[in-house]
Amino acid sequence: MDRGLRVLIIEDSQNDAELMRHDLEKAGLEVATAVVLNLADVSSEAGRFQPDVVLADHGLLAVEGDSGLDSLLRCCPDVPLIVVSGTIDGAELDLARGMACLEKGAADFVLKEHASRIPFAVVRAKAAADQRAGRPARIPVVTVPNRGREE
Repeated sequence: MDRGLRVLIIEDSQNDAELMRHDLEKAGLEVATAVVLNLADVSSEAGRFQPDVVLADHGLLAVEGDSGLDSLLRCCPDVPLIVVSGTIDGAELDLARGMACLEKGAADFVLKEHASRIPFAVVRAKAAADQRAGRPARIPVVTVPNRGREE
């Protein structure tokens, strides 16, 4: 990849935003990130940063109700949105929350407890967006960190 992935992270927790960036880099992705701490600043930062993918905290979107997700999808209609949720209210509620986001147009839904899926979701969403736009997909290799298992 010539310039790496540009990932806009919408997250009200600086620590969680840093963990997302770290997960992307740990998977071997070359990324540039910008962090927005509130929905009010998304439009201007998206225009300035020109992201390839957006990672958005579900809790921050939920503050605005359904309009939070809708306005984000309108702001960046050609940029894949991956919703990341840290709330664990039970498998059924998490599944319903994820399905609702996907039905509205999100590219993926990832629980923060499964943050190791974020790099894979980012690469898949970017490749799908490239294909929809008629661009050749630039698919970087994602590495799975060794979790201390002996081979």
